Amino acid sequence: MAQTGYTPILIYSSSTASNAPAVNNLTNSTLGSELAINITDGKLFYKDNANAIQVIGWKTTPTTAGGTGLTSYTAGDMLYYASGTALSKLGIGASGTYMSSSGAAPQWTAPAALTKTDDTNVTLTLGGSASTALLNAASLTLGWTGTLAVGRGGTGNSSFTTGDLLYASASTTLSKLGIGAADTVLTSSGSAPQWSTSLTLSGSVTASSFVFTNSTGSRPGSSGQYIVDAANGGFYQFTGSYYLVTTSGGSTSDATLKTNVQQLTGALDKVCAIRGVNFEFIEQPLSTPDQGRQVGVVAQEVEAQYPEIVVTDEKGIKSVRYDRLVAPLIEAIKELKTQLDLVKAELAQVKAN
Repeated sequence: MAQTGYTPILIYSSSTASNAPAVNNLTNSTLGSELAINITDGKLFYKDNANAIQVIGWKTTPTTAGGTGLTSYTAGDMLYYASGTALSKLGIGASGTYMSSSGAAPQWTAPAALTKTDDTNVTLTLGGSASTALLNAASLTLGWTGTLAVGRGGTGNSSFTTGDLLYASASTTLSKLGIGAADTVLTSSGSAPQWSTSLTLSGSVTASSFVFTNSTGSRPGSSGQYIVDAANGGFYQFTGSYYLVTTSGGSTSDATLKTNVQQLTGALDKVCAIRGVNFEFIEQPLSTPDQGRQVGVVAQEVEAQYPEIVVTDEKGIKSVRYDRLVAPLIEAIKELKTQLDLVKAELAQVKAN
């Protein structure tokens, strides 16, 4: 019932949830405009001058109208958007937690504990009321003392001199070797590197020949390896358990060391296929210290006739074992003598007739 002095306003109403008036349910005129209300949803409707139904009031203001869509809160709640058309609430986290992201929404996370570490080289100290949690620490102190040990990836050395070399003197110890004097070379003592003034190969001399041996008495190298004979201007290959080098430049040829001995044949033709030449080296090899023009043969021509006389190194450079040319030359001379003897016999026969 209208109160005295007031004119009542009649509003269309509905108690059906989500119900809204149609355009023809409301009218606008010079006498006034009609309103409609949904008493379940708490929405107030009117028709604007564009003939469209609009909402001018809500029981709970949605985000589309600048509201939150929420009607109550708990102390510490934080608003965030998750999905849909309304904001969500994140309750306050437990004491000491911090806000992080799940990748889709904010969340409260407890900080990971950090263990205090003290060892020989590193000291880590956390200050503050909660010394086990890094994010709660009031201060962080990092100290460094001494030298970093080998077991921790260090060298165990605190200073160096220019040219120092590091080497392992024990399983957990790196030692320093100072730079050597000028023109010294780095050699091994058997247990550590050392600087030496020369390289020597020990040996025992017997009569006019000697066998190269190392400090333990065993012969150096094995089959397929080489040894340099600087005195005779060449190098020789180990083809067995040892190789004997004589002071006169000869090679071991004892019958007791040989088997399957076969005499060379056709030596004259093969020797004639090899040229004796003089030449100059493009780059002087270490095994031939003499300078200027040289006299010799061509390794490839020798190899075509006697491949066992030619040695090829890892770079493909070929060397001739000149001492082994003696054998085919001997047989070639014998073949010439045989031919000469035949000619002499024929001439004698002609004279006799």
